[in-house]
Amino acid sequence: MSADRLNREEQGAWVGLLDFAADLYLNEPSSERLLGCQAAGQQLTDLFPAEFFPKMFATPETEAIDDVLQEYFDLFFVPVSGSYLSPFEAAHREKLLAPELPVMINHLYSEAGFAPQGLAIPSYMQLLNRPDHIGFEMAFLARLLNSSLILEANGDLQQAEMLRETAISFHSRYLGQWASSFGRRLEKAAKSNLYKGLGGMTQFINREFTRTYQQQNH
Repeated sequence: MSADRLNREEQGAWVGLLDFAADLYLNEPSSERLLGCQAAGQQLTDLFPAEFFPKMFATPETEAIDDVLQEYFDLFFVPVSGSYLSPFEAAHREKLLAPELPVMINHLYSEAGFAPQGLAIPSYMQLLNRPDHIGFEMAFLARLLNSSLILEANGDLQQAEMLRETAISFHSRYLGQWASSFGRRLEKAAKSNLYKGLGGMTQFINREFTRTYQQQNH
């Protein structure tokens, strides 16, 4: 993807990639989801042959679903598991911003009309009062970019540009400040190909979003 203004297909690809990652962070793994990851991995391997994470996604259907499910909870929910990685931004930036950070992010969500509890996620995630969860942040970024695409298609170029700028600002101030380090830790801590792949994809998304979108402003 070039640093020039993205076309609609490229912008749509970004929405899809962010939604894919958000879905994996916010939902329990299932046999159907593992099969979907296999198909996505094969497609992503064609798009990004030099990257390692698509190859990881192409293989998780060979893993025992019970083991992957247990790892999901061990990684993101059970602090005493020995492999826990807090999925909340404040835990990674608390010396700088906590406890104000979740409040600030929640305010941004409200201004944009984004409600994490309205996503297609388990009920216990809908009740999670932590807007700084990495899955929510990725879903929010995808929503902003998708809404910008819709407005642009309807001819409202000014509002579309405003939403695109909001997305770039949100990434720069929040998600972009910690996603790469979190992805590296996840890739190292995970045992399954699914979550090793998710760690690699998280790093890729963060790096390429910065390169692709931020450079458009210079």
